[in-house]
Amino acid sequence: MKTEINITLPQDILDFLAVVEEKQKGYDVYVGGGYLRDLYVNSLGVLSPLTPKDLDIFFVPRICFDPTDCVREIPVIAKTYINYDTLAKDIPDMEERGVSAVRGMFVSGMSTCDVQFIVYESVFLTPLHLAEDMDMNINQIMYSVSDKTFTASSAFIDGHENMVIECLHQFDEKRMYQRYKRMMRKFPSYTKVTTLDWNALSREEALKPMAFSSCGRGRVSYVD
Repeated sequence: MKTEINITLPQDILDFLAVVEEKQKGYDVYVGGGYLRDLYVNSLGVLSPLTPKDLDIFFVPRICFDPTDCVREIPVIAKTYINYDTLAKDIPDMEERGVSAVRGMFVSGMSTCDVQFIVYESVFLTPLHLAEDMDMNINQIMYSVSDKTFTASSAFIDGHENMVIECLHQFDEKRMYQRYKRMMRKFPSYTKVTTLDWNALSREEALKPMAFSSCGRGRVSYVD
């Protein structure tokens, strides 16, 4: 669903997106997820201002009727540092979502300098499809770089209006639990909605062994 979204993207981000749009070939380009979520919540003025930690840019292949004239190219942007280029098969659940690759970059001097290019191999994905591909309801929003329009799911609007967090996709329960915890740390005034056995997962986490750092500076939590 399209709805009125009162978000103003910083000019440096708009300038960067314009370069990405100009240099890419064969894709529709979107911004989505946590970056827009934080700006949206800031626009509501109900919580302390949030600072987005990274910028996720999504590339969806355009329909190509003539294979001989079908060129698709993810841009390499000047004055950026590529931290990683990863195939989706090496990232849990990404390949199942139709993603082919993820590139992480550092963009010096930009207001949000950590950037991810998330490249889909599936065509016929609308902005709403992309938004609803986000696992958490409060992240389901997209911005079309070419059209300069926002698309949010009804779950996104309702989630922020009612201040609830809900995971709308099923995957590994331990990962879902960690995703919930991350969202709850960022939005402590929101209430979680979940069918997970929260007490059991909390007890299991509490029983994880502790590992000592090699520098001899005390204990660090063991993370698998």
